[in-house]
Amino acid sequence: VEDTNGDKQLWRTFRWGTVVEFIVLDCRYERTAPGAGGKYISDAQMAFLKERLLTSPCHFKCVLNSVPITNMPNVWDVAANDRW
Repeated sequence: VEDTNGDKQLWRTFRWGTVVEFIVLDCRYERTAPGAGGKYISDAQMAFLKERLLTSPCHFKCVLNSVPITNMPNVWDVAANDRW
């Protein structure tokens, strides 16, 4: 998908009627380094997410992202810096 500037954007949404809307985020391509503000999603993507959560007619909203949101046990902690 291309935005109005011609840039590629990987985030999008898929709906199954009014039952569920799947909101797919891009938490890798658009994020900034920790020293540059450390955002996992762009401001435009955050606005998109908030708008979909507020205005979706679906009963269920399922947000999908590629970056873990929680701390993992030490066994799986190989990407400790790759979290929300």
